[in-house]
Formats: sequence, C-alpha cells, structure tokens
Amino acid sequence: MKPYAKMVRFLDELPATSAPVILAALGPKMLELSRDRAAGAHPYFSPPEHTAIARQVLGPAPLLVPEIAVSLTPGDSGAAQARDYAKMYLRLPNYTGNLRRLGYNRRGH
Repeated sequence: MKPYAKMVRFLDELPATSAPVILAALGPKMLELSRDRAAGAHPYFSPPEHTAIARQVLGPAPLLVPEIAVSLTPGDSGAAQARDYAKMYLRLPNYTGNLRRLGYNRRGH
C-alpha cells in the first residue's frame, strides 16, 4: 500500500475523539489531505520555498509547521556536516521527489 493510501486508511480508522493530527506532508496530495482531513502539515527536509507552496495548498487556516535543518558551524566544516546529514534523506524517494518538483537536481538548484 502506498503512503498516501496508508494515511487515508489511518485517518479513516482514527477515533473521532482523538487529538488533532498534523500530517507529515511534502507533495500536493498529502498537503491536500492535511488540509481536508487533519489540523495541518509538518513538512520536513524541504527548502524554504516549499513553505510558500504548502501554505497555498493548505490555505490560511490549517497549521503549517515546517522543519528546516541548518548547520551553525561556519565554513567547510559546516558544509561537510550538512552534506553528512542530508545523505540519508537524499536516498529516500519521497524527499528526492519533492526536491525535483521544486526544480532541484543532482547538480544543484
């Protein structure tokens, strides 16, 4: 079962009395699901321009809680830390697909 279908099923089975849910959402379908069936979205490992796109999809009311990782270490050491951190995410199709939708490719933006 694909992630979107799993999430729909999860929401269908969630008791009506449960706490509000914020979905991990990157792509348009999951953002729309966040808007329509949840309290909002929590995008992760996405560049800042994704936040504006997510807000457009969600509209003004749902929560939008993006997480953007940064390295506070200056220079080459900070760049190396950022590359090491990103390696795992850049192997996962949901994150790479999101970056491609935003115009990123293997050689940079």
